[in-house]
Amino acid sequence: MNSARFLVVVILGMAVEAVGAVFAQATGTGNTSPLGLSSNEQLLLSLATSLTPTGFLTWYCWYTTAKTIPRLQTKFGEEAAAVRIAHDVMVERQCKDFHETLSAVMAQYKSDTAEHRAAIERMSEMVMTVARHCPAPKEKEKVA
Repeated sequence: MNSARFLVVVILGMAVEAVGAVFAQATGTGNTSPLGLSSNEQLLLSLATSLTPTGFLTWYCWYTTAKTIPRLQTKFGEEAAAVRIAHDVMVERQCKDFHETLSAVMAQYKSDTAEHRAAIERMSEMVMTVARHCPAPKEKEKVA
């Protein structure tokens, strides 16, 4: 609360200083203070109004480096960890699905291959059976 009051006093001081400058220019007098402040009081007021922006920037730099950046780093680290975990789970699930699909395809391939081999064996046996019942081919007579 004290800092808020100080800030209000400083802002009011800046306003009084600005009004005094305008008043001095308008009246052509050397006294720049419409409130009748002495030169020492004007100096202190001027110093306070000059240091206010510097104080605010100092506070802003401190707050940014001491509070905001560490909080952002912590939040980013937590979010990055969550993303890594989600990625690892997704990759693990995809690998499992790939291995299951590959196993199913290989089993189907082996089944199809076994069926094809059996069909080829049956055809070979049928050809051999037909070949046994057919008379042997005659040799062509040689013409002399």
